[in-house]
Amino acid sequence: MIAFYGYRAQGDPLALARVILTCAAASTTGTLVPYFIARRWGLPVAHRFAGWLDVDTRTVDTWIDRVHRNGFRAVLIGRLIPGLRVAMSLVAGTAEVPVTRFSAGVFVAAMIYWTGWVLLGALVGPQVDDLIEPYIGYIAVGIPVVFITLFVLRVIVVRRRR
Repeated sequence: MIAFYGYRAQGDPLALARVILTCAAASTTGTLVPYFIARRWGLPVAHRFAGWLDVDTRTVDTWIDRVHRNGFRAVLIGRLIPGLRVAMSLVAGTAEVPVTRFSAGVFVAAMIYWTGWVLLGALVGPQVDDLIEPYIGYIAVGIPVVFITLFVLRVIVVRRRR
């Protein structure tokens, strides 16, 4: 979706900057809910989510310790690692990283992350548009179906392991 907005804004540097800033602000705002939940209820919440994601609780404890020691830098790096992006809110909240450092780390990481996606859309979007135009209906239905199926399968695998 973000690459699509980059494609739509191509050729207009101010529009590209607005897309990136909007995405970074939205990412920062969206991460505050799980951050404050973890900040309030702490380790039990982090361990419960780890169980749902089939992550060992010792790994969670290690990350909480690292994030507590490194604050902003840990949040920034963690938000750039696929797979850790989502968990970083819970880990940072549990590690009691101050909200200003957490938000700053998320915002800077989001600026980097979304810049890549927006520029990808701006640079490659026209070629992709020509390629997928005849198949857009299948793609619009297929992508959500694939991701929902993968999520359901993941939940089934985790529950069977227990």
